[in-house]
Amino acid sequence: MEPSMEKLIRDRIRDLRENTNFSMTLFESLVGYAIVAADFDGNIIAYNEGACQIYGYKSEEVIGKHNIEILFPKDFIEQGKLQQVINNLIGEEKYAFEGEGIRKNGTKFPAQILLTLTKDKDGRVIGLIEIAQDLTERKRAEEMAALRRSEEHFRSLIENASDIITVLNGDGTVRYQSPSVERVLGYKPEDVLGRNGFELVHPDDVQKAMKTFTDIVQNPGTALSVELRFRHKNGSWRILESIGKSHLDSSGAASIVVNSRDITERKQAEEERAQLLIREQAARAEAEAAQRRLKFLAEASTLLATSLDYSTTLESVARLAVPYIADWCFVDLVEEDGSLRRLAVAHAVPSMAELAHRLRQYLPRPNAPYGLSKIVQTGHPEIISEVSDSTLAALAYDEEHLRILHELDPKSFMIVPLLVRGRILGAISFVAAESNRHYSSADLALAQDLARRAALAIDNARLYHEAQEADRRKDEFLAMLGHELRNPLAPILNAIQVIRLHSGEDPVLKRTTDVVERQTRHMTRLIDDLLDVSRITRGKIQLKKERIDLATVMMLAVETSRPLIETYNHKLSVSLPQKPVRLEADPARLEQVLVNLLNNAAKYTEPGGHIWLSGERQGDEVILQVRDTGMGILPEMLPRIFDLFTQGDQSLARSQGGLGVGLTLVRGLVEMHGGSVTAYSPGPGRGSEFIVRLPAPPEVQRCPDAETWGEEDRPIPPSSYLRILVVDDNVDSARTLGELLELWGHEVRVAYDGQAAIETATTYRPEVVLLDIGLPRMDGYEVARRLRQDIGLSQTVLIALTGYGQEEDRRLSREAGFDFHFTKPIDFTVLQQLLGARNWKNHPSNLHG
Repeated sequence: MEPSMEKLIRDRIRDLRENTNFSMTLFESLVGYAIVAADFDGNIIAYNEGACQIYGYKSEEVIGKHNIEILFPKDFIEQGKLQQVINNLIGEEKYAFEGEGIRKNGTKFPAQILLTLTKDKDGRVIGLIEIAQDLTERKRAEEMAALRRSEEHFRSLIENASDIITVLNGDGTVRYQSPSVERVLGYKPEDVLGRNGFELVHPDDVQKAMKTFTDIVQNPGTALSVELRFRHKNGSWRILESIGKSHLDSSGAASIVVNSRDITERKQAEEERAQLLIREQAARAEAEAAQRRLKFLAEASTLLATSLDYSTTLESVARLAVPYIADWCFVDLVEEDGSLRRLAVAHAVPSMAELAHRLRQYLPRPNAPYGLSKIVQTGHPEIISEVSDSTLAALAYDEEHLRILHELDPKSFMIVPLLVRGRILGAISFVAAESNRHYSSADLALAQDLARRAALAIDNARLYHEAQEADRRKDEFLAMLGHELRNPLAPILNAIQVIRLHSGEDPVLKRTTDVVERQTRHMTRLIDDLLDVSRITRGKIQLKKERIDLATVMMLAVETSRPLIETYNHKLSVSLPQKPVRLEADPARLEQVLVNLLNNAAKYTEPGGHIWLSGERQGDEVILQVRDTGMGILPEMLPRIFDLFTQGDQSLARSQGGLGVGLTLVRGLVEMHGGSVTAYSPGPGRGSEFIVRLPAPPEVQRCPDAETWGEEDRPIPPSSYLRILVVDDNVDSARTLGELLELWGHEVRVAYDGQAAIETATTYRPEVVLLDIGLPRMDGYEVARRLRQDIGLSQTVLIALTGYGQEEDRRLSREAGFDFHFTKPIDFTVLQQLLGARNWKNHPSNLHG
């Protein structure tokens, strides 16, 4: 050290001693403390023995040196903490803190540091003093105390932990066992200390436990977990989740610390949840399967309901069953003779159609121990879950059949009978092949359900066809009945007309012929009503609607019913609409409705009664009312009065005649017009009222009367006579009609069969032919066709005069060449008007009009 520097330091120390209350005795005596004095420039000017011991520097190494920084760690200085401490010291003059010091050898140590500013007599800061205490031992003592506390706390935790803490040696023996083992497994710690840790492990888990133990030992510091079953002292098994970690001591020996937690309840809960999930999934799968089955059956029901041709329908059902329930599906029906007919074969693979065609020719063996023959005999279903070679051999007719069956390669099959109302109609066979499925009882239940629906569809189709056949036969019977009943009536009416023309003014004969004519026409109306009701119930009647005037129809009905009303000496009051009322209706059928209501009122009212008929438009309806003072209707009869064959007072009904079909016919015709009819009555003996409501069009244009003809169509004077040929196999009918026509002034020829008619027409050249349809040897249709082929007869008017009056009969007449079609007995007024018309083509009744 240079002399000048030494002098400077001594001066500084002297100044420090003289200007501060600093005690050098204290400076030297505090050996356990490091006391370092520095001037304001940072030069160390004092350094006690305690500082030498703590920092490791000798006094001569630091005094006079500008290196106070060496007493502090480098990061403490670089991070500006030393400067921050000095700044705090300037403000406070004293500043204490815990920090780090750094020894000469570079080690750091914890220190308690007190910094104090030194001032001269004038109060100027001339330096600072650091007093530092090495806290290493104290910190170590504190750490040891904390460690002891931590160990005590850890031991307390281990002793009271719910988990089992086990320390194993490298050979698997138990070095330490926490007390919790008794609570979990029932053993005291001393029961397991020194024993092999795998003795309590379930035999099935030992291998897994040993592998995990080996992995832990071979991977120190790595924690591995495993779930194992341990035997409880009571013999039961508990599931523990064990986490182990290996530690090496200074000698390299391994210690394995294992933390085990009882998860038995958790695993049981997980198992229960898993089982619940399995059950839920199974239930969901079953619900979805049930939904698919319902959808399949619904589609099958829709198919079965779409057609009454059960052959086509069952083929569709067979195709629907493939591939949902089968790879192959066969439908066989039992014939009337007991044989089986294969109705349908379906396969999931279109390319197998040829095989299906070849298989169709092989019907089941009659005496096979199982299969189709057995099912149609017993009516019991059959299911073969696993098809063997012996099964196929028992089913095969011959080697070729067996070869085809092997090519089909069925894995499983089931056959269910088509059973309905105790009758076996056939069977449906379901075969699983390519899909490798094996049928179960659930599949059989589905197949039986499908078969039940198919059997019902077959039975319903058969019943429908039988009903259709019965209906067709009924139609034929009714047509024949109408023909046979009308045929006798025609000659009767013809004879009446002849008698009238010959009888002159004999009042008795006139009264007698009137009675006969009236009753004959009454019989005609009964026949017509009966046939009309039959046609309405079967939908055979077609309305011929046109624009008509309501008043005209009402007056026509009155004129038709007037003879019956006058017979009973009733008073009839008619109220026509105040202004024209037009509506869309069939004039003939609407007249028929009113005639039936008026005739009913006349028949069921005591002689001398009163009948009212009124008609008007009310809003968008046309209202027709027929009221009388007759016998009335019982209250309990009103709901059934329009039912077929229903009558009121049977004694009066029988005295007045009738079949109980008139009101049924009225309701049917009114409803066909889109209207309604209702009946009212205050009670027996107080009369009744029938109200018909028909829809009225919003705007109705004025139209001509239905029967209005042009001037050239009006009946011509009697001087214009015609050549007429009458053809009828009923001799009485033909002769009487011929006589009547002759009395009208016409020239008449008569023939009694079709061949005679053609021969007569060829030579006679008639202008009009009145031709019956039901002729022997050749029917009227064929006669008409042949007459039309004769050029000389092409303009002849052909009139069908027959007992057949259905719409189909009129169509056949039109196609055969007839101009007109009338049912027997004909209204002579209509016939006379028709024969008097000059332009038959424009006549309203012309079939070709």
